Amino acid sequence: MLNTKFEAYKIKREIERSGRSFLVFRRKENDYGEPSGKHFLVGGFRGLYHEVNTNVTGLGNGSNNNSTFRARKKPAILCLLEDIKNIKVQVNDFVILNEKTFRVDVAKDIQELGIVCDLILEEV
Repeated sequence: MLNTKFEAYKIKREIERSGRSFLVFRRKENDYGEPSGKHFLVGGFRGLYHEVNTNVTGLGNGSNNNSTFRARKKPAILCLLEDIKNIKVQVNDFVILNEKTFRVDVAKDIQELGIVCDLILEEV
């Protein structure tokens, strides 16, 4: 059986040792729920930057049913799920990394254990 507290401790220790700090921003909305063009700081957390492979499928031409697969790398941040829940990160929030702005595309709970989260990002 998996000791989730010990696993969380090991990951937290590695994130503190090798990770970096990230700030999360969200778009402000006006009274009608439309984006106002301004952003506000949601919070910050520590995580490990990495890249994940995603497959892009293209349809074959004509009667040829062969599909084309391409591997595409997407930036991601490995962090503790507890940190993400504390600052309430949502899809479409923004993270600034190396002077580039990234939008949070997916927030995945790794293996559904409630320990680690992978934030998949998309460059804006």
